[in-house]
Amino acid sequence: MENVVVSGLGPGMGCAISRALSGAGYKVYTISRSEGGDKIAASLAVRHYSGDLRDSRSVHEVFSSIMRDAGRINHVVHTAGGFFRKAALKDVDQDLFSSALMNNAQTFYNVARESAEHLRESRGSITAVTAARHVYMNSHAGYAAGKGAVTYMVQELAGELAPLGIRVNAVAPGFISKENCGESNVRNLLGRGRHSAGAIASAVMWAMQNAEITGQTIEVDSGFGTQITDGL
Repeated sequence: MENVVVSGLGPGMGCAISRALSGAGYKVYTISRSEGGDKIAASLAVRHYSGDLRDSRSVHEVFSSIMRDAGRINHVVHTAGGFFRKAALKDVDQDLFSSALMNNAQTFYNVARESAEHLRESRGSITAVTAARHVYMNSHAGYAAGKGAVTYMVQELAGELAPLGIRVNAVAPGFISKENCGESNVRNLLGRGRHSAGAIASAVMWAMQNAEITGQTIEVDSGFGTQITDGL
């Protein structure tokens, strides 16, 4: 049985990915700073650790605890982020920009830096959840900067960690429900509304399991990225 750390457990994406991994036979260890994370983990029957992914010392302590309990880790899936909203540049103040950058880019940096050493032995993988292009285009400068930074870190880290046998990829979803474990009734290509997080979880597991894939960003957006606005 392989051990997977899911960093960033919320009621949407983190829940859906953790549930899919557990159902596929992985031993799942989740991290979040909110009290809600404990309840979600309990409902999924997976292990949960409280920690602030924005703080490198907290991340170190949490991973040390996981290593004591698990013995080794095979994969890390980073789902932390947030601070999405539709906002014009003039409405994005310093606090919003910094918070979006911190909660997306800084958390991934902290988790990747801490987990890389632990993944040497298992020659495992790191998979980040970023955002599809049509999500970027409907957000704001801080959110785009945070998710964009994750995407480019994935490419850089893939090359840096390849000699250690560690693969690094990203999955870029469209709009996903943040409630009810990411469930949605939208299943068809270009269906309107929010997509099911189950499809994202499947893409994450594929990236984890495919030993020939590294440095890639896989968009799972129901085809929205193929559409060109009339007049362009």
